[in-house]
Amino acid sequence: MLEIIRKGVGLAFLSFFLIATTTKLQAQNQVPSALERIVSVNIYNEPAKGMLDLIGKQTNVVFSYSPKVLENRPPITLDAEKQPIRLVLYTAFGETVKIKSRGKYIILTDNRDELKQPFGDKPQVIEGYITNPKTGEAVSNATVYDQKLLLSAVTDEYGYFKVEVPYGELSKQLQVKKQGFADTTIVPTSNSSFVLLKLPATALDHLKDISKKGETFITKTFPKWLLSDRQKTNSLNVGDTIYRNWQVSLLPYIGTNRQLSGNVVNKYSYNIFAGYSMGVRVMEVSSGVNIVRGDARYFMAGGANYVGGHMKGVQLANVFNRTQSVNGVQAAGLFNYVAGNVQGVQLAGVFNHTVQTLTGTQVSGVLNKADTAIGTQVSGVLCRARFLNGTQASGVANIAKGTAKPGQVAGVVNYIDGSISGVQLAGVANTAKQVVGMQASGVANRAETIRGAQLSGIYNQADTVIGIQSSGIINRTKVLKGAQFGLVNLTDSGDGVAFGLFCYNKKGIHQLEVAADELFYTNITFRTGSRRFHNLLTVGVRPDNLGSHTLWTYGYGFGTSLSLYKGMMLDADLYSNNVIAGGNASDENQLYRIYLGFDKRIGRKTSLAFGITTNLFTYKDTPLNNGKMLSDAVPYTLWNKMGDDGRTFCGWIGGRVALRF
Repeated sequence: MLEIIRKGVGLAFLSFFLIATTTKLQAQNQVPSALERIVSVNIYNEPAKGMLDLIGKQTNVVFSYSPKVLENRPPITLDAEKQPIRLVLYTAFGETVKIKSRGKYIILTDNRDELKQPFGDKPQVIEGYITNPKTGEAVSNATVYDQKLLLSAVTDEYGYFKVEVPYGELSKQLQVKKQGFADTTIVPTSNSSFVLLKLPATALDHLKDISKKGETFITKTFPKWLLSDRQKTNSLNVGDTIYRNWQVSLLPYIGTNRQLSGNVVNKYSYNIFAGYSMGVRVMEVSSGVNIVRGDARYFMAGGANYVGGHMKGVQLANVFNRTQSVNGVQAAGLFNYVAGNVQGVQLAGVFNHTVQTLTGTQVSGVLNKADTAIGTQVSGVLCRARFLNGTQASGVANIAKGTAKPGQVAGVVNYIDGSISGVQLAGVANTAKQVVGMQASGVANRAETIRGAQLSGIYNQADTVIGIQSSGIINRTKVLKGAQFGLVNLTDSGDGVAFGLFCYNKKGIHQLEVAADELFYTNITFRTGSRRFHNLLTVGVRPDNLGSHTLWTYGYGFGTSLSLYKGMMLDADLYSNNVIAGGNASDENQLYRIYLGFDKRIGRKTSLAFGITTNLFTYKDTPLNNGKMLSDAVPYTLWNKMGDDGRTFCGWIGGRVALRF
């Protein structure tokens, strides 16, 4: 069933294209009528046949008629200088002869009997020429129309027009409009009226405005071939808005509104392949394309929808929607494009594009784009906005060129060229200039200024952090006014605190310390970080005979310093060291030490440090661990205890003195 529907829709669109193309080519390939050939006739009391022979010799046209056409006709006196054959024949015969042309043949039929019929009992034909009274030149592309009957004609290059009214209808008046000319009315006087109208020139600003608007919409929003040349001309010439309750169309130029469809606002509209109107007041449905020059409301559905003005309500399309602005819901199988603002919801299978401001929600399978988004953007791949006041969520990337609040959520990347006030969450990376809130990603974050929290699994980078910067591996900032938590913390300056295995503050503490204590006579420690929090990397040795009885130690610690007065600091450090006895390394031999002491500056980059230590030493007294050597190294114990596993725990109070460079 789905395959049958698919083939049916495809066949319908193919038929629509062929019909439109064929009609267009026919219009372009029209040959000028023989009736428009120019002739000069100057006769006095000549029979009609003599006039026709004279015209035939001058123009090489052939007249076809029955003898009845010329029976009982009075002699003709006529003085016509360089006039079209049609006008000459009308001047000679009036409405008593019907005139048609086929190539070089002009066909004449007698119309005297039909003229005797009552007015309105037969088709009404209004035709004629329109000229410029100042120049005498033909006025082409002027619109002649009946607003009530929705009948229209456009003057050709010779200024000729013809309006045919079907049986049962009568035109009481025709409006004549042309850009740059005054509006004029034609009042038909009989079933067949021939008009010689001189259209005075004038300046009409409203027509100029309509022309500009219509031309822009026609040329820039949908394919030109969808509309007939007459429709385009009517849309440019006619400033009136015609209201109708309903319309049905096969194509934009084949429907109940005829060639004036571009000037009609419909209450209800149904288009088989495509429809064209000035506006929609309630509902428009099409299996193909809906084209609206102005505003539309409250429901529109079709294969594709074009709205040159404002869409209010629900707009649904199998393929795409293209409008000037939207207030409501817009949904399409492929994409939505709005040249102005959207207030409501945009749903698309592939992408949504709002050129100006989105106030509401955009949801698409691939891409959302708006200049300013006030609300939510959700897509499978990319969300983009210059200014965001709401939420961006996508599977791959969010981009905001200006400011964003309150948040972005992406599976891969969030990017803000300006500032964000809220939350930035990404599976891989976030980047922003200013963050007031939280920036969190699985891999990396980048910001100029963080006021809040910057969280990542691997790497954070910021120029200034006022708050918290936390990562699984590396934190990097130029100015830290808060706290860093990470394996490696790198800072150029600031009075913040960094907590990690390695902390480096460019303007902080970088000291090499040589120290001695009661257990290890020589210790070298590298102190790096800030005064508030610094890392301690230390190694030490107890060179008893510098042989098999030598004790080694290495460890890590951290500490803090408090300024007491000029040149004097109070230090508090915590160490954890592994002890190696006689070349036998074991993680069962651990020394834990708390140091409390003073640091007195004795030179520009030199200081003397001294203080007391509280020590906890745990080891196993086994031959493998050289337990005897370890127990002999302990200076004394304030308490000593052996655990169930054979591990010895002992503690003492000691001292430490050091030079720092």
